[in-house]
Order: sequence, then structure tokens, then C-alpha cells
Amino acid sequence: MKCWWLWLLLGGLLGCGGGPTAAFAVSEKQAFESASEAFRIEIWDRAEFEFAEFIKDFPESEKLPQALLLQAQALYHQQKYAAVVALLHPRFDAAGAAQDQFLYWIGSAQLAAKQYPQAAETFGRLAREFPASPKRLEAAVNEAEACARQTNWSKVVALLKQADGPFRQAEVGARGSELAARGFLLQAEAQFELQLWPDAEVTLHKIDGALRGGLEWRRLELLCRTLMARENWTAAVAESGKLVAVAEGLPRREQLARSLAMHASLLERLHRTDEAIAAWERNLTNTPAVWQRQALRQIVGLELAEHKIGAATRRLETYLAQTTNAPAADVAWLTLGELYLKQQVGRLPDGGTNEVQVDRLGPATNCFQKVLRDFPQTEYAGRAHLDMGWVYWLQSNYVASAAAFAAAAEGLSGSADLVIARFKWGDALYQLRDFAGAQTNYAAVLALLPKWPALDAALRPLASYQALRASLATPGTTVPLATAEAALRVMLDASPTNELSAQSVLLVTQAYLDAHETAEAQRICEEFVRRFPQSELRPEADLLLARMREAAGDWSAVLQDYQQWLEQFPTNRLRPQVEFQLALATARSGAETNALALFTNFVAQFPGHALAPRAQWWVADYYFRRGEYTEAEIQYKQLYQNWKNSALTYEAHMMAGRAALPRSLPDALEHFSNIMGDTNCPRPLRVEALFAYGGVAMRMAPSVTNKFERLEQARQAFQAIITEYPTNALVAQAWGEVANCSLQLAVAEPANYVTASNAYHQALTSPSANVATRSQALNGLATVLEKQAALQTDGTEATNLLRQARNFDLDVYWDKPLVAGEAPDPYWKKRAGMEAARLSEQLGDWPAALSLYRDMARLNIWPVDQLEKKIANLNQQTAAPPPEN
Repeated sequence: MKCWWLWLLLGGLLGCGGGPTAAFAVSEKQAFESASEAFRIEIWDRAEFEFAEFIKDFPESEKLPQALLLQAQALYHQQKYAAVVALLHPRFDAAGAAQDQFLYWIGSAQLAAKQYPQAAETFGRLAREFPASPKRLEAAVNEAEACARQTNWSKVVALLKQADGPFRQAEVGARGSELAARGFLLQAEAQFELQLWPDAEVTLHKIDGALRGGLEWRRLELLCRTLMARENWTAAVAESGKLVAVAEGLPRREQLARSLAMHASLLERLHRTDEAIAAWERNLTNTPAVWQRQALRQIVGLELAEHKIGAATRRLETYLAQTTNAPAADVAWLTLGELYLKQQVGRLPDGGTNEVQVDRLGPATNCFQKVLRDFPQTEYAGRAHLDMGWVYWLQSNYVASAAAFAAAAEGLSGSADLVIARFKWGDALYQLRDFAGAQTNYAAVLALLPKWPALDAALRPLASYQALRASLATPGTTVPLATAEAALRVMLDASPTNELSAQSVLLVTQAYLDAHETAEAQRICEEFVRRFPQSELRPEADLLLARMREAAGDWSAVLQDYQQWLEQFPTNRLRPQVEFQLALATARSGAETNALALFTNFVAQFPGHALAPRAQWWVADYYFRRGEYTEAEIQYKQLYQNWKNSALTYEAHMMAGRAALPRSLPDALEHFSNIMGDTNCPRPLRVEALFAYGGVAMRMAPSVTNKFERLEQARQAFQAIITEYPTNALVAQAWGEVANCSLQLAVAEPANYVTASNAYHQALTSPSANVATRSQALNGLATVLEKQAALQTDGTEATNLLRQARNFDLDVYWDKPLVAGEAPDPYWKKRAGMEAARLSEQLGDWPAALSLYRDMARLNIWPVDQLEKKIANLNQQTAAPPPEN
């Protein structure tokens, strides 16, 4: 049997681990002393527990108030502030002579818990209601502290300056003490915040020598700030020297770093640059990273201000090379990259020779990417993205630039850099023709600018101009022109002589012109001439006015305007455009022969101008319209051969093929084949080329020995449209042509009838099929059945196939392929009617054939004389034979 008594003993001992239990009765004195010992050696949780047990076990003890206060302090040291208040507040009335102590610890807990209004009220009550309390002075200071935490600076000054107030009354007996000095320090802080700088300076000097350590550092730091606010720079720099000396004796490196930064900044203001750099250099080692970053940037900035570009660059390179795991490496790499970038764009001299400038975008890119790669959490990530945006912008990589500026905008907040990031993000999107996105960013810039007046003055005209450009260029939206003009008026009022305002006037003019509101456009443009008669944009305004007159159709006046423009501005950059407009206006006036000469001369005189391909296109079209296809083909070939990068290049190649059709099917086929094989050809045009190639190959088939080869080539071209471009609008027609090719190929290989039938069915059910395509498909299905009927040896089966064929033609004739809103296709309706009538005759169904011919005559879809002839023939065939004699 086990020793049960040993188990009971151990259990009892284990049960007393947290304090006395029923197994060990203790006296009141023992309980209090035990709890007090735990308090003395700062075992706060045990002290809390034992005082709680004492209060519970000895509720009538005369030591109860003291026990409550000690338990409250144990709770306070464990940061259980709400528990302190909950413990003391309900027992305040029974605290007797300890009421002031109760208020003190309640207030202390409230202050620590950031319950500042409650703390101010509690400490204020202590200071006013218990004038003899040893805690009165501290309570008065803490009341002011609680008000300061609420930024109620006027209340702080009132509390601490009141001659008969608790602070001044209690301070008299403790003059020169640290606690009294703390009160005056608070008073000075409040006076500083209220911009009572002379008063703050007097207060701070009053307590000179009364503080030590961190409080003296606070006094000197506030004194420096006060002197700076009063612009007493000489006195401020002297006091900041003392601030550094005090900070050197403090354990916190943060205070020394802050002191050195203030001292260095003041030396900078007094242009004591070498001393400032020396002070900043002290912050490059053994200080928190944030101060090292600031010091590095300030030193480099001072060196750059004195044009010591090489010294600044070497300092950064040396810092990165010599300082392992440098806390400020992120800002060092960023600053070094910005030095390279600024040298690249010419904002800083590169210190080189007159030889070709060194490309510094590569080194700059490496620096910025190192920041983003190696320091993903750095506060400078937004700035690094911004710099990368500039790099990509200089490289005309607008996709990457937009992404970098967007990342910068996300990482930058509350700084002028955010404005720049949003502005350049808008610029990059504008270059990418995302005008809606650009407009969103420009609007954000205009909303942010008022926070930075200097940047506002510099950037607002350009941002307003870009916003107007983007809003007017946004596709798919209609910007009310009255709204655009209202925005223009704001710009004109803000910057009446700015050249961007002049450009904005022309933008709105063009917008009215594009909206065909010529009268409004002319009004705005004439206002431009009045406001900016000497503007560099005057030729552009006059050109717009001339183009507006084109709308009136007075070609004689328009031609005269263009001629006068050319005489008045013979060397202006817009001359080629005016020459082009003159040629175009001449053509529109009806003088096409003269226009041909002008366009031909334009091409010869301005072959590198953006309008040269359009001029060449007009010349080629001129010959095509006149049916001079050989010359048209030559002119189209010149366009796509001489302007390979023009948007008209592939169109011209297509037109060359069309022009070649009347002259040479093989040449046309070669043109279309070249387009099909060009991988850079735009999709819609390649589809057209495939379709045209198939059509030409089918036309060539009857006249060549390799007929079936040509048909197969045509079928493959149409099949390519179906396979490679399944959503293209020509897919349904391509299925129809695949079926037509298969129908002809079935002559050699009857299995192609099935292929043809399937293809016609695809054309019939394709989402892109129109009424003509569906009608053709039904007629094609009828043809397939008729061809298959001819192959049958069973007469009954052949008859059934012919009846099915007739039903397909009747579906077309009776408008079965139509969907809501469609009208019958006239060609296929009359063809289907005639085919159905012919099949009826073939089936011997004479009444049906007669009815169809008569119905077509009624609908007037075939010449009446032809139908009457067919009706007469049928009547003759079906007439009963004469009776025998």
C-alpha cells in the first residue's frame, strides 16, 4: 500500500505555491510583511496576489489603505492600469488620510493609460483639495502634463502661471528642484507651441542649471528650437553645441544623433559648411540608421552645392565599399544613382572631357535596382521606383515607365515626390494612349498641388494643359465642350500670358472642330489671335481658321487662305501640312488634275514627312478610281516599298493586289500571298488577304491545268481564316467558300460532298453569318444534295434527295434564314426561287413550278417576259393531249 499521507503532504505543499492556504494559517502581521517583502524585491505579480489575499482575509485591518495602495502600485508596475483604477476608486471614501495617495495612483494609472482628460481631472482634484499633500507639486505638474498630451496648450500655461494656483504655491517650497523645473519646462513647451517664443525663452533660462541628464537635454533642445523660431541663429548654434555636449553623456544614441543633426543644420544656415560636414560625419557611425541616412544625404547635398561632384560621388562609393552592412546603404545607393541620373540629363556636370558623354543610365539603373532588390522594406523604395520611372522615360520605354511611376505613387505619400510620380505616371499613360488613365493622374496632381505652393506655381499650368489634352483625347467618352472651355477659362485667368494657355486655346478650338461645331471653333480661334497675336502658335491658329472655312465649301476662299499662309510663313514647320491641305482642298474643289500635280510634288518635296504616305495614297487612289489599274498598282507599290513603317503600308499592298486583278490574276495572287506571309501584318488585313487569295485562286482554277491544286490552295486559305481567327467577322463567309471549293473538288473526289455539306452547315450556323451568307449556305446545301442525287442508282433515293434540295431553296425563298431586323437578300431570294422552280420541274411537280414562277412575277423579282415564257412552256408541256377521232 502506498503512503497516502506522503501524497497528501506533497499535495498540500504544491497547493501553497501561489500564497498561503488553509493548511498554513498566518497572522495579519505575517501576511502584510510577506506581501511587503515581495513588493520590496519587486516581484510584482506575487506582491499583487499576496496583498489581494491580505485585503480579503483582513478587511478590518488598519493597514487596509496601505495594502490597497501597495497592491495598486504592484498592478501599476505590471501595466494593469485599468485594474489600478478599479481597485482604488470604489474605496476612495474609506481611504482616510491616504485619499491624496489614492488620487495620485489613480491619476498615474489614467495618465499611463493615455486617458488624459480623466488624468487631468484626478490630478487637478489632488492639487486643489489636498494642499498639504506631499504629492501636490507633482500632481500639479502631472495635471499640466495631461493637458499637454491633449495639446491644450493654453490650459497648460494657465495652470502653471497662475500665481495662486497649486503649481506656483507648491513650487515655492521646492524651488530649484527637478520637479519644479519639470513644470517650468512644460510651461515653456506650451509657450513655444502657442508661438509665445520670447516668453518660452525666458522660462527656459529661468531653470538653467536646475535640470540634469535627459531633462536638461529637453530644455536645451527646446531652447534651440525657440531661438530658431526667433531666427536668432547665432545663439541657436551656440546652444546646440551645449545640447551635443549634454547628449554625449546620455545613454541613448538617438539623443546624440538628434543633437548633432540640429547642430549641423544650424551650422549650414550660417554657411559654416566645413563645420556642418564635420558634425554630420559624426552621425555616419554608431547612430541609428535614420540619422545615418539623413547625414549622408546632407553631406552630399553640401558638396554638390559647392560643385564638388567628384567628392560627393567618391564619398558615396567609399561609404558603400568600406562600411560593411552599412545602415544607410539604401540611401547611399539611391543618392549615388541619382547623381548618375542627374549627370546623364545634364543637371550636374559629369566632370569629364569634351568627348562623347559617358552613358550613366546603366550605373544609375544598377543603383536603383539594388535598392529595390536588397532593401525591399526601405522607406526609400518609393523614391527608387520614381527614379527608375525617369530612367525608363529617358529610354522611351513607356510601359515600364508607367509601371515604375505607379509603384512610386503607391510608395510615396505626404511628399512633393508623390505629385511628380502621379504627373509622370499620367505622362507615360498618355504616351501609351491610355488617355482616361492619364486624365485620372493629372486630376490627382491638380488636387494635390495646393499643399506645395512652390511646386504649384511651377507645375499647375503644365498639369492643367495635360489634363485638358487627356480629357479631349479620351476615346469612348464625350467631354462636354462647355466644360472643356470652362477649364480653359480657369487656365487663362490663372496664367493669361503662359504659352501653355495659348496651346490650350488651340486644343479647345480643335475639339470644337472635331465635334463639327465650326462656329464655336472659329470663335475660340479668333480669340486666340486677339490674345496671342505674336505667339509662336499663330501659324497654327491661322491654319485652323483656314481649315474651318473648308466646312463652308467656299473652295476659292479656302485655296486663297492656304496660298496666303504659305506666303506669310514660308519657313514655318507646318509648311508641309499646309501644302498637303492645299492639295486636298484642290481635290475637293473638283480640280483633281491640279490636285494630282500638287500631291505628286508633295511626295517629291517632303518624302520624309508623316503625310507623304497619305499623299502617295491619294495619287494611287486617283488612278484606281479612274480605272487606270496598271498605274494604280505602280503607285501603291511605291507606297509600300518606300514607306515600310507607314500605317498605310499593308493597305497599299492590298490595293496593289486589287489593282492587279483586272490585268493579271497571278500578279494579284502574288501580292496577296506576300501579305499573308508577313508576320507583322495586322490581323484584320491578313484575314482580308487570305480571303482575297482564296477568291483569286478559285477564279484561276477553271483556266489552269492544275485546277484542283488551285482549288485546294484556295480552300486552305479560307480554312486558315477559320482556324487562326475564329472570332473574325469573315469566318462565316470563309466556311461558305471552303464549302464552294469542296463542292468543285468533289468532281474528282466525291467524298468532298460530305466536306462541302459540313462546311455549308458551319456557315449557316456561324454567329458572324449575315442573311446573304446563310442564304448562300442553304443554296449550297441544295446543290450538294442535287449532285448526290445524280450519283444515285436508286430512283426513289434520288427523288428524296431532290425534294430535300428543293426544301433548302424554298427556305431561302420564303425568308426562313432571316432573324429579327433583317431583310431578305434580293440576289439569293430570286436565285433560290428559280432553283426551287427548276427542281420542281425536274421532279415533275408542274403545279409547284407554275406557282413559283407566278409568285416571282407577282413579287417582280425576275423579268416578267422571262417568267411568262417559262409559264407558257410549262402550260404547253402539261396540256392534255387532243381527243382521238
